[in-house]
Amino acid sequence: MGWAAAFYVTGSVSLIWCLMWFSAMHSKPAHHPRISREELQYIENAIRSSGTSSKGPPRIPWKNIATSLPVWAIIICDIGNSWGISLLNTQLPTFMKNILGFNITMNSYLSALPFLSRYLGGITISVLSSWILKHGYLSIINTRRVFSAISQLVPAVMLVGLIHTGCNSVAIVAIICIAFFFNGAVSSGHVINHHDISPNFSGTLFGINNTFFNIVSFTAPVVTGVLIDGQQTLDQWRKAFWICVPMYVVGELFFLFFLSGTVQPWNSSEPEAPALTPLTTTVDTSEIIQNKHDDPSNKL
Repeated sequence: MGWAAAFYVTGSVSLIWCLMWFSAMHSKPAHHPRISREELQYIENAIRSSGTSSKGPPRIPWKNIATSLPVWAIIICDIGNSWGISLLNTQLPTFMKNILGFNITMNSYLSALPFLSRYLGGITISVLSSWILKHGYLSIINTRRVFSAISQLVPAVMLVGLIHTGCNSVAIVAIICIAFFFNGAVSSGHVINHHDISPNFSGTLFGINNTFFNIVSFTAPVVTGVLIDGQQTLDQWRKAFWICVPMYVVGELFFLFFLSGTVQPWNSSEPEAPALTPLTTTVDTSEIIQNKHDDPSNKL
């Protein structure tokens, strides 16, 4: 099949995965035939404690989301991340061919290497992040700060190094792999922050964020193409790489200033149950004690 095999194989794998996903997924945890009683109880308690109504999904607070600085902090940070990733994702093979002089076989291997590095970095750093949170070495907000800074600022520094490396192919490939490895920390930085600030609407927030991500994903290659069109020189490529540096840095600084590690008030669009509302001095003490005993959410 030649070059077409890459599309047939990946397309077939995606189709198989979809079929497996359709057969394994269910509308509600209680509908899953293989869920254990303990797991079901854990999920239902988590949903109840997060403020989700049992009557159905809560109304999406669009206005609150649109005016939330923590939400925009994630979006703007991811715009910077998207610019760098998209440029390298789409233009790296062209750079390796025209500037570094790699043939198509070597180019295919080396173009895939940075993304393997990012995969390994994402797994390694996610484990480290979970370990830090589990042992209480850092709060949620500081954990997001640290790993988001790693994911954005290390690639920015690496790109500056790449710009001043010249045509040293070994050094350039190593620099790009290092940048991608540490960029894998996005999984423990701003990307997962959606769930920190709004567990109920994290899917909606991610969808909004991904819209901006994809807009930038096709904008960055177009801008790069304009810069290097008919001018496949190292100087022109340096200009393209220089654009990535402030995108990474500015996006990260905005995130560091305006992120949040706590659930936002608009996470629950419906009033909470009386037993979960703040208590005042006018409430009868015996009633409080009785409510706590009767409330199923107080049971382990």
